[in-house]
Amino acid sequence: MSPGFLDQMLDKVSNLEGMYAYGTIFAFLFGCGIGFPMPEDIILVVSGYLSYLENIDLLTTNIVCVLGVLTGDLILFMLGKIYGKRILQLPLIKYVVTPTRLAYATEKIKKNGRLVCFLARFLAGLRAPVYLSAGMAGIKFSTFILLDGFAALISVPLWIYLGFRFGDEIDLAFHYARRAEKYILLALALIGIYFLLKRALRKNAGSTDQI
Repeated sequence: MSPGFLDQMLDKVSNLEGMYAYGTIFAFLFGCGIGFPMPEDIILVVSGYLSYLENIDLLTTNIVCVLGVLTGDLILFMLGKIYGKRILQLPLIKYVVTPTRLAYATEKIKKNGRLVCFLARFLAGLRAPVYLSAGMAGIKFSTFILLDGFAALISVPLWIYLGFRFGDEIDLAFHYARRAEKYILLALALIGIYFLLKRALRKNAGSTDQI
């Protein structure tokens, strides 16, 4: 992402304030969730920047952004649940999600659906296919919203805070956000490995007791 693009974007949004700003943020995040070609992370950082300018309230911004990303995610999830394998026949979806990515996400969902639903929020390229696959695979609505919501409560405030914290030095916000996401993914991977090893040791112990 070029500094020039960011500067132009900040110039355009710096006058947004109040309900109009909240509505615009929600609309863009919802659009990103269903395939609008712009990373939602940019919208979140810019939202933090608007809070830095005091155009909007920081707490309200967090609430609006979480609702925006979850609404887009739920639309994809419900489309997968309703249409199943026919999903790729829908005009918009076939441009947003390739058959290859959908097949890859479906395979991962079958192996460990809950973990993948949670991690997808931190993996921008796989969000849409994972959410569609989760609906197709029969993941419960309550399970999906709990996992995706928990992940959103980690990632969304992080991006917003960095936009708020660094203000006019917004390039630094993106730098630290990328680094923070890597640490989060590393921590989640270590936790996952811990539980897998714990499960394997329990199975081993159970097999030994039966001998």
